[in-house]
Amino acid sequence: MAEESTSEEKEVSRKVCLHRVEVPVAIKDAAILAADAAMDKYSTEKDVATDLKRIFDVAYGGTWHCVVGANYGSSITHQTTSLLFFQLDQAHVLIFCSDTPSKC
Repeated sequence: MAEESTSEEKEVSRKVCLHRVEVPVAIKDAAILAADAAMDKYSTEKDVATDLKRIFDVAYGGTWHCVVGANYGSSITHQTTSLLFFQLDQAHVLIFCSDTPSKC
């Protein structure tokens, strides 16, 4: 019998490396799938980031911010339960909420 894989393994076409996860598992999984789909859809990192920000603003409320790229520095203030930093192949994705906890 073949070994079963998770839905994330079945749907994500890129190698995933988690660097920092301070969100619930469901949000992490949704972000990875959305980022993978956005990278298939858009050719620029800015468009990928804009798409992820829009998805998170609608789905989870609050003010979300997203940075996508291979090389960048950052210094941010975020809610302690609203930060996700991961890598899909060579692109790093940083997404976080800066609103009050009740809005994120």
